Amino acid sequence: MGFSPCCPTSQVGCDVSHHLILVPDVKSGDFSKIGSLMHKFFLCLRYLRKRRIAFFGIAAVALCVALLIVITSLFDGFVKSLHSYWNQSYGDILLSPNRPMNSYGQLVETLEKIDGVSSAKAVTSTGALLYLGRGDVRGVELMGIDLDRAALDKTFTNCLLLNGNRRPPNFSLSDDAQSTCRRWFEQKFRRPPDDTDLPIGCVVGIGILARPDELTDKYDHQAVIEQIGQRKTPLFIITGSGGSQAKAASIKKIRKTCWPVDVIQTGIHQADTHHVYVPFDYLRDLIGTIGPNGQKQCLGRIRIY
Repeated sequence: MGFSPCCPTSQVGCDVSHHLILVPDVKSGDFSKIGSLMHKFFLCLRYLRKRRIAFFGIAAVALCVALLIVITSLFDGFVKSLHSYWNQSYGDILLSPNRPMNSYGQLVETLEKIDGVSSAKAVTSTGALLYLGRGDVRGVELMGIDLDRAALDKTFTNCLLLNGNRRPPNFSLSDDAQSTCRRWFEQKFRRPPDDTDLPIGCVVGIGILARPDELTDKYDHQAVIEQIGQRKTPLFIITGSGGSQAKAASIKKIRKTCWPVDVIQTGIHQADTHHVYVPFDYLRDLIGTIGPNGQKQCLGRIRIY
């Protein structure tokens, strides 16, 4: 049976049950649009088939765009990491007194009453040597902080490995740690220790206690936590008193002990491998000088947020 796709359905021989006749609407311009798109499509195919060198141009443009996306992503992460480190280390405004002070707490409370100031934190620091064990001595920076105020910042508490077991975080030693310290002291000095003989609690950067994996650059958190729980001896701190402006002849050597109560991982290499956090008042009394009012004073900084 003959069939012509152009025949009307009323003609004999057109099987409308097996054939679909599409008639574009010329008035609406569908026919001209389809024809224009098909014309451009076939021209592109013909050009690419005849001149295959054009594929190199397409590949070069695609590679440049891919590199641009990758570099932009890397720098975006770098900028965010730098901003996080700057905000954590210096705050939005860094106030540095030009002389030693004692009443940092009063100054912080006064600053927090100012409109637009959400919080303020006092920090003091000094260099020290940290003895971890035989043949393992590190140069570190002791950071005196107010842990109660620092705990108000979720960014800081989220960096603590033992934060889930110690809420709110504090510098106090656990009962097991105190018992271990007392046994060590009795074996070392042959007498029962007083409360003043016990080590001060500290928060240690994770890079001080462990090394990251060479392939993944990640720390084994569980191994670090077990290391703290199984520790039998305190850490030894060697530093000097007299303040950063003191003369070399007046600086006195100080040797103290500390016990890691928590570990912090900020993601910043300098902080994770060199910072040891201790109570602000403890470090002020340790390295400060006696002021006119008879109290210890030191140079510090106030971070304003």
